[in-house]
Order: sequence, then C-alpha cells, then structure tokens
Amino acid sequence: MPQPRPAPAKAVDADGAGEIVALFRIWHVAREQHDNPLPQMSAALGGSSSPEIVPACDSFFALTQACLGRRLVASPDGSPAFSADEVALLETLRQVPALLTFGPNAALPHGLPGALQWAALAVLRALDVVPVLGNHGRSRTGQCPFLTLEHE
Repeated sequence: MPQPRPAPAKAVDADGAGEIVALFRIWHVAREQHDNPLPQMSAALGGSSSPEIVPACDSFFALTQACLGRRLVASPDGSPAFSADEVALLETLRQVPALLTFGPNAALPHGLPGALQWAALAVLRALDVVPVLGNHGRSRTGQCPFLTLEHE
C-alpha cells in the first residue's frame, strides 16, 4: 500500500484547485495500483477539510474516467505543472454551474451526463467555494476540455 501524500496546502490557492489536483494525484496512483484510494485521500487531508470532499472527488474522478472511456493522466507527484487531464478536471468544475444554468456552452459544447454533473456539484459543495477555480493556462474555448492531441 502506497504511503499517503502530505496534506495539500490550502494556502496555495483559496479556490480549491490545488486540493483537487493533490487528491486526484493520490487517487490516480492508488487506482493504478488497484488500491482503494479513499483511505489515502482521507489521510492526506487529515481533519482539515469537509468530510464530503474525499467521496465527492472519488465519484467525480471515476465518473469522468468512465465517461471518457480511458484512464485519466496525472502529472507526477510534486510537479508544479498540471497535466492536460488535471486542467480539464478543473475546467469541468469551473463550468458546471453555468452549464446547469444556461446549458451547453463554448467551454463544454456537448454538456455533461447527469451523474457527472451531480458529482462535480458535490465537489463544489464540499469545497464550499464559488466555482471560479482559475484558468490554468489551457482553456480551449469551443472544445471539450479533455480533447487533446497528446497526453503529457
């Protein structure tokens, strides 16, 4: 069983993006090793976050992966750069409130399946943040955020 990673530093970003990416990287490693990611994700957070964030993120990551029909790609642990999939996860979270209010838009032209919308909203509720989550340099307006020519 892999060792839990250190707790993500909330001070780095008030919008929750760093916490989501840190949890995704823990989830990704555990899933690649066929381990249950929930205990490692919970251990990494300690008592510093909402208890709902771990199962909400697990659902969001797993449903995203299932909808895409492929494994998500994470940057290496400790890397300051986000993978294309990490950026797309954040973009999806950022766009869900507008998607629910206005329907498909330039950022998510195809919309999202209902279960994935629910999972994304659960993450946002657990973070208790206004879903702004920043633009991490790779927004491709008019294209699916997971559409890439190559994975990092």
